[in-house]
Amino acid sequence: MLKMPMQKDDAAELRANIRHFMELTKLNVNEWCRRAAPPVSPSTLYDFLNGNSGDIGHGTLKRLARAAGVTVAMISGEISMDDAAHTMQLIARSNPFDTEMMETIMSLPKRQKPLVLQLLKSLQAAAKPAKEKKIMTGRMK
Repeated sequence: MLKMPMQKDDAAELRANIRHFMELTKLNVNEWCRRAAPPVSPSTLYDFLNGNSGDIGHGTLKRLARAAGVTVAMISGEISMDDAAHTMQLIARSNPFDTEMMETIMSLPKRQKPLVLQLLKSLQAAAKPAKEKKIMTGRMK
């Protein structure tokens, strides 16, 4: 498979998004890289963040995402942390063990995510009154 080099603007945007993610999650380069399996060399991440490397590589991003317990889309800024947190809450409420579904939603193209989020909200809203009614009548098991 032919790998296209990352464009300069894309690399700058990814650097900014990684830094933002690190600020939000209070991760530092050394600890984050050490958590990755297999570990990522901190110099790989430092070089990319400081502009000494033009591309960090999708495999490295996947390992860092796994180490942080998130998806590559969350680190890269494809989806906002707020959207991701909200989606995860909705999924956890519906089925806390369905991580495959969460990964699928997170990997959707940007334009499709709002539709899926709206569908999940609608399903949640439709299910909520039924649960409350059962609780009030004492039929909830």
